[in-house]
Amino acid sequence: MEPKTLGTVLAEQMKQFEPGSREYRTRQQVLSGDTSWRALRDLVLSHPDLAAKLCDPPLSYTKPSHWNGFVPPDMFNGKRNSSPYREALAAIVAEAMDRGAE
Repeated sequence: MEPKTLGTVLAEQMKQFEPGSREYRTRQQVLSGDTSWRALRDLVLSHPDLAAKLCDPPLSYTKPSHWNGFVPPDMFNGKRNSSPYREALAAIVAEAMDRGAE
């Protein structure tokens, strides 16, 4: 059996709930976020030099394709999130966005 994507699972679950219900909206938000992460991932991976930076410290992914596209939030617990991990991802994503898709 082929594994299901997150989008497929969420879409199936959403059919069980009334549009506008808390359960429906929660799944809709997660689905939207997953789509956004995928778009960022695809954009970064379209630039080989930026994709290669995903394998450098502090990120140190084994392969660029292992990154799911998530960038930690700028604010965490009411304070600026200045972790090296977040800073590196934010810089890579910002550069990819400035360049656009190739």
